[in-house]
Amino acid sequence: SIGVAMDAVSSNASAEFQITIQVSVDTYDESVEFAPYVTVSGTINPDGSRTVISPTEQQVIDLGSIAVVGAEGSVLRNLRVIAPAGMAGEVTLLTMDNIAMLVDNVEFDGAGIQGVVGLEVAGSNSSEAVVMSSAVRNCTIGIRTSDSSVKILRTEIDTIAEDGIVVLAPSTSKGDTSTAVPRLGDVTDLAGTGANAFSNISEAFVRNENINATVKAEVNSWGT
Repeated sequence: SIGVAMDAVSSNASAEFQITIQVSVDTYDESVEFAPYVTVSGTINPDGSRTVISPTEQQVIDLGSIAVVGAEGSVLRNLRVIAPAGMAGEVTLLTMDNIAMLVDNVEFDGAGIQGVVGLEVAGSNSSEAVVMSSAVRNCTIGIRTSDSSVKILRTEIDTIAEDGIVVLAPSTSKGDTSTAVPRLGDVTDLAGTGANAFSNISEAFVRNENINATVKAEVNSWGT
C-alpha cells in the first residue's frame, strides 16, 4: 500500500534527499498521510486510466475527516483522489496545513457528496505551495484558503455546489499574513500564473472574505 511505502521511506527523506514513491495504475482503498519530502507519483496509461486513491469512510474519519494530508516539501502527482461514498459531514480531500507542497496533475473528485471540500490550504508557510494542471470536481467547495498566498494555475474547478474558491478572513490584522490571498493569475506573469477554468459553479467563482486584500485572478476562463 501507499501507507506502507510511506512508513518505509519516511525516516530517510529530507530536503537534501527527497524520495519518490511510484504507484502503478490501481485503486488504493486508503487514506494517505505524507511524510516530509516524499513524492507520491501515480501512473497514467495511454487510455487515460490512472492511479486512484479512494479511502473508506472509516479511514477518512480516522484521519480527521481528511483523505490526504500533505507535508512540507511533499509532492502529489498524476493520480485521482475520490471522496468515500456515503460519507456524512464535511470531508476534505487534501489538506496543506502551513506547509509548502506541490500538487501536479491531480484530479480531486468529491463524488457529489454534500460537505466535501476539494483542497484546504492554510497558514503562511503554505504561501509557497503550488497547485497546477489539476482538477477539482463535484465538491461543495472547490478550494478553501486561509492566511495563504498559494499559487493556483492551469487548474479546472468544475461542478461545485457552492463556491469555487473561498478565501477566509485572516487570523491576524497585522503583517503579511493579514493580506495573504491565493495567487490565481497575473497578466504580467503569463507563464507562471492563471489559465484556470471555472465552470458550473453554483454560487461565487471566488468568495473573498479577506477585507485587507484583493484577489488577483487575471487570464482565467469564467464559465457558468
